[in-house]
Amino acid sequence: INAAATTPRGPAREVTTEGMERVMATNLLGPLHLANRLLKAFSENAVVINLVEEEPDNMDVDIDNINSAETYDAAHVYQQSKYYLMCSVRVTQ
Repeated sequence: INAAATTPRGPAREVTTEGMERVMATNLLGPLHLANRLLKAFSENAVVINLVEEEPDNMDVDIDNINSAETYDAAHVYQQSKYYLMCSVRVTQ
């Protein structure tokens, strides 16, 4: 069960040491990477559960700006990261 998440600490874009936007790296890339790395240890019937808030009505998907390098909106990045996580799980089911 993945319930890990972080939110922006202020209006400025923060990056990890790898150069990824901090919130997206923690909320989306972290759970996907961890689940992928653990696949060999999972049984055939294993289930990964990602806790995601209710889906927003009108979420803009900007996959070309997933790292928020072009534009950054601190109020929106958390919601986007969780929405993208939810979408990625749907695709892989």
